[in-house]
Amino acid sequence: MTPRGRALVQRSSQPPFPKEKRKTRPSLEDTIDDFNFMARRFPYGVPFDNACNKSPFMQDLAWTQDWSLAEMEKMYEEARKGMPKPRFLHKLHDPGYFLIHFSINGSYFDDALCDSGSSVNLMPAEIAKKLGLINSIVKSRMDLKTFSLILEAA
Repeated sequence: MTPRGRALVQRSSQPPFPKEKRKTRPSLEDTIDDFNFMARRFPYGVPFDNACNKSPFMQDLAWTQDWSLAEMEKMYEEARKGMPKPRFLHKLHDPGYFLIHFSINGSYFDDALCDSGSSVNLMPAEIAKKLGLINSIVKSRMDLKTFSLILEAA
């Protein structure tokens, strides 16, 4: 006696082999977009000859496309035409000291030392009082000499 309806089929333990996708050649518009992208990646002032020598993509285009080097150079210059020129920052005069004017929550300090790389922050008790932090300070037995020994051990 056979059961009515669908018969059960035993599945294989391995997944089905994936079908290979067909490789399609990029369209001419995509190729030109890629060329323009590559042309804009070079720093300002790099001539076409240097860019072509340094970029395997551009060398490949010279061989695979039916473009002459003169056409590629024209396309290169056209792609880079809209690039902004680099702005150079002028050196500011040396103020002669490392102190800055600074404010924290409306409290102004005329001479604050700015050191963004410090791992230990020191603050005089007078400034802590001025900021209202004196009640939140916890006493510690660590001093700078102890801290420097800890850093050397690490």
